[in-house]
Amino acid sequence: RFPRSRVAYILSVSKPLLIVYDDKYPHADLLESFKTLKVSDLSRESISTNSENIQDELALTKENATQKALVCFTSGSAGAMKGVRFSHFILFYRISREVVSYPFNDSEHNCVFKTSTSFIDHVNELWCPLVNSKTLFVMSDEDPISLIWLLEEKNVQRIVLVPSLLQNILTKLYEMLE
Repeated sequence: RFPRSRVAYILSVSKPLLIVYDDKYPHADLLESFKTLKVSDLSRESISTNSENIQDELALTKENATQKALVCFTSGSAGAMKGVRFSHFILFYRISREVVSYPFNDSEHNCVFKTSTSFIDHVNELWCPLVNSKTLFVMSDEDPISLIWLLEEKNVQRIVLVPSLLQNILTKLYEMLE
């Protein structure tokens, strides 16, 4: 959803090793000089992948834990974008702490990913369900009505919400019941 100029800036600063993108991505031409993988291809590949295909030399170790794993681009306090870098260790710590603090139970199968990748909280919302073998439905926006219908249609058992979004959802539900 970012404007073309913002995408170009992020790509030039971050220099990603791999970009996973949707087949309908409007700025796909900006990705031509990068290694890319379409979501549809990733879905096909993931069906035939199992833990036996994972190479031990690619595992997280003490030696490579401090390497940068993620850059979150925020608007910055002065309006200029800035990239905040996070190491593998920081991401591993966040995910591990969340999984231990808020474990999934056997009845929780479906989750929602709706948080902007500009916020570090998206890491937990994205990875905690996946490392627990849960199904993750991706929302393209945080429209409360679309989210309400997705929750019902997909029988979502777990969702992470900030108070303002919860308030919007409850307000929309109340309006729908009137």
